[in-house]
Amino acid sequence: MTYVVDTSSLIELFQKYPRGVFPNLWQAFENLVDSRMLVSVIHMKEELRLEREGDQASKWALHPRVQDLFAGPTAEEMEFLSSELASSKFRDAVPDHLRSANEKADTYLIARARVSCGTVVTEERYKPHGTKIPTICKDYDIDCVNLIGMMQRENWQF
Repeated sequence: MTYVVDTSSLIELFQKYPRGVFPNLWQAFENLVDSRMLVSVIHMKEELRLEREGDQASKWALHPRVQDLFAGPTAEEMEFLSSELASSKFRDAVPDHLRSANEKADTYLIARARVSCGTVVTEERYKPHGTKIPTICKDYDIDCVNLIGMMQRENWQF
């Protein structure tokens, strides 16, 4: 199982589960990172850098131990973005440089999950007829859970 984690879930992890209070959770989380069962995209690292509430998460994202977590898009992911997703009803969610300059990280996350048959981890909520991550995932039959859902799937108990 590969989890593709969104900025919202990383911020949630740092805000609600401090390392000093939940050391076992953090060990389990970092084990997923080390085993490459938890990944993200380079665009999420930039979102963390720009997010005011993400100070702890953005510092963590700079640590050499997690650099591989934030990889750039593969050719296969770019193909999904530029063809399938760009021509869909979610066209507005696709980065403008693939259509015309306002890059949106969510679509890269979705493409990574689609290509890797992974599960997206996000704190966004499903909104029918919207362009939030869970809505797009549902339309493309991509598994999507929140942070607690990931913990439950991993059978974590603390």
